[in-house]
Amino acid sequence: MAHPFPIVSSRYMTSDWRNLLDLVIVREPISLSRGSFTVTNANGRALFNVKGDFFSLADRRVLSDVNGTPLLTFQRKLGYILDQWDVFRGSSNERIFRTKRTSFVPCKTTLEVFLGGNTNENAWDFLVKGTLFNNSCTIYAKDGTTVIAKMQKKHSVETIALRRATFSVRVFPNVDYAFIVALERNFRFFEHKSRTEEALAGCIYEIMQKKHSVETIALRRATFSVRVFPNVDYAFIVALVVILDQSKLNKTNT
Repeated sequence: MAHPFPIVSSRYMTSDWRNLLDLVIVREPISLSRGSFTVTNANGRALFNVKGDFFSLADRRVLSDVNGTPLLTFQRKLGYILDQWDVFRGSSNERIFRTKRTSFVPCKTTLEVFLGGNTNENAWDFLVKGTLFNNSCTIYAKDGTTVIAKMQKKHSVETIALRRATFSVRVFPNVDYAFIVALERNFRFFEHKSRTEEALAGCIYEIMQKKHSVETIALRRATFSVRVFPNVDYAFIVALVVILDQSKLNKTNT
């Protein structure tokens, strides 16, 4: 993006066009806190944690920083024909954005993202497109052509043995990577349900790639790599990743 556009916070952005931001998202084996993820940079430094509530009817998830401070809360919107997720700031009722699955084409899913100020929701603010076969998605800005992030699932002997899901995410400059992570997670939420319906979700940024190794397979942990571009809010990127993954996980549990 040409100009910085923070969604979660300006501190989760990088403006250095020479160095794109790569993130790694690892999903731990299923437990009572289902949908749990750890987000690190390419050097392994922890950035975010995502925890789920096993007993929540709305599939509630919370994205926190390394100090445990809640940044975003994800909640599935119940009672709607179209799949929808609302994402709120911290533990408050301030909705930052909403995602809707609009594509029902087999093996593909498209998510429309509406920011909190877009009350009419006549036109989306971001778009996520992805496919089932390569476990990847791309996130686009409002013009529908500018890519702000990319994701791909990584596969290795380690991740298969440990049953860990690993994704790589690349975030472009001037993009809030916390927002991107949130979208990626949101995409996974829809992806799981789409698999059940034989249709997969898409993303607005190509962000994630799942990693596979002997370690992740043995420990049943899912690991993903994420690259965030300069001037992108990487907290937002992480939030997107959380939603995307949960959709896919729901299908696995059905």
